Amino acid sequence: MTTIKIVSQTVTFVLLKFPLLIAALFIATLMRRIIALGAYIFKRGVFLGIVPVVGSSFVKLSTGFLNVAKLREEFQAKILQAKKAEFSGFLYPELKCGFEPYYSNILTSSVRRLLSLTSPKDDKDTHWRYYGGARDNCRTLIRGEIKNTNNSLETIKIDFRFWNNYTDLPKISDLTTPENWNKLINYVTYERLWHVEKPLWELLVMNDVLTRTDSGMTILIWRCSHVLCDGLSVLKMATKLFDSEVPNVLRHQRSLDRSRIISMCKSPYNFLLQNAALESNDTQIPRPIREDFTPQGNLVTKTSVPIAMTFLKRIKDAYRVDIQTILLAGVASAIRNHYREIGHPIDSDVKTGFILPQSATHPGGLVNNVRSPTILLPIGENDSVRRLQLIAVRVKMSHSPYVQLIGQCLNQLVATLPLRLGRSVVEKMHTLRPVVVNNIVGPPNKLYLFGHQVSIIHAGVNIKAAENRGFAFYFCFYTYQDIGNLEVRGFDEYFPDMNLAPDKFLADCVSEWKQLFRFCGGYRGRNKII
Repeated sequence: MTTIKIVSQTVTFVLLKFPLLIAALFIATLMRRIIALGAYIFKRGVFLGIVPVVGSSFVKLSTGFLNVAKLREEFQAKILQAKKAEFSGFLYPELKCGFEPYYSNILTSSVRRLLSLTSPKDDKDTHWRYYGGARDNCRTLIRGEIKNTNNSLETIKIDFRFWNNYTDLPKISDLTTPENWNKLINYVTYERLWHVEKPLWELLVMNDVLTRTDSGMTILIWRCSHVLCDGLSVLKMATKLFDSEVPNVLRHQRSLDRSRIISMCKSPYNFLLQNAALESNDTQIPRPIREDFTPQGNLVTKTSVPIAMTFLKRIKDAYRVDIQTILLAGVASAIRNHYREIGHPIDSDVKTGFILPQSATHPGGLVNNVRSPTILLPIGENDSVRRLQLIAVRVKMSHSPYVQLIGQCLNQLVATLPLRLGRSVVEKMHTLRPVVVNNIVGPPNKLYLFGHQVSIIHAGVNIKAAENRGFAFYFCFYTYQDIGNLEVRGFDEYFPDMNLAPDKFLADCVSEWKQLFRFCGGYRGRNKII
């Protein structure tokens, strides 16, 4: 009798809810048709003008002039035409795909392949790949470019046309001054925007450049939309151009034990607990007030002197925390000092975001396998060690794969909505994060390109200047050859003195790490930290 009752209740539930599901799918389909019709009638660049999030990375080479023709050939052979196996498909087919901005764009591989990027058939003559819009005559073709700073457009072999209306790179050859460096960063980050029928990725070549440490250098700037992939995918793909291979990091999956089962059961509660705390916090970092300075909305960027990773690893081992926690501790101390200097009472917490891998191992190809959790950074805690411990607990909770899975499922649901509706939902769900702190692990060995040594000098960040709603600071720590570089970036409203204020932030971070090092009993005065 009980079984019959359960079956009856299940059937009743399905009969009642199924029409609602069908109605929801019908409305979603109808809205998509309306959007497609509008795109066909009106100008697509205006009606559906969007700017996908763009990432960038800078590589410095020990040569004044790089052979761009050779670079194009190598890129063609090793990346564009690279295949998974002898008779299989391309290794990076996404580089030849178009972007269709009709539906929501969520940064997961499965949703991306279904709704945003395409898997069209090959054109045997040119290897171009197309994606149809509302109709065939609305078709969008997206292609990558290699471009030089001397106004000559050098395109990859699969592209035989020139972009006559493409904005040229600014004429900057001297990057020794903060003004010129910030000018380049501003241009690459948010002035050089993506538009309909523009490339989703590009490789910019700057020859004969002066930097703070060297003269006659070449800088390669890789830019791509995060619709294509995450930063680690770009790094793994770029190593195919270099003469040295980056070894893969082996990870071990944990078995399903009692603690993991308990964590799985508690994940809905932890997810709600985390988001409730974040939504109730609306702290915005105060800006310095100077009557003689008018903000221009430009980005200010500064990088520290190299930091030995052995120093940070000793702190990591002493306190049994991860590197991300140590970075956040340094940033928290720098923000506390910022409050003190402008005479503002220190808030208890501030929302801070960072990047974590979506799964234990990063798959091959171009994928988005990262997520961006947010924690409350305890800037109000006075004690350095206690502050470090609080950060460690909150970071550990953000590492939970089950809490992450719930958020991922919600994102995929939003991704099925039409673009306009999806944007509206994302705006309401968006958590403003005044601070972002990223840890980018670079190659542990020296890299060479055509015999020239490579130095990774900069890693980009995604900031939309026109939509700065309280964003204050971005910190990025990136490593290369067991040496770390800490970068701080923010809008000029937070850095009215671009020559001193960023340096002060970097110095405060390093000072906090030195203090933690002393507290753990490892300081001997003669130890070299930086």
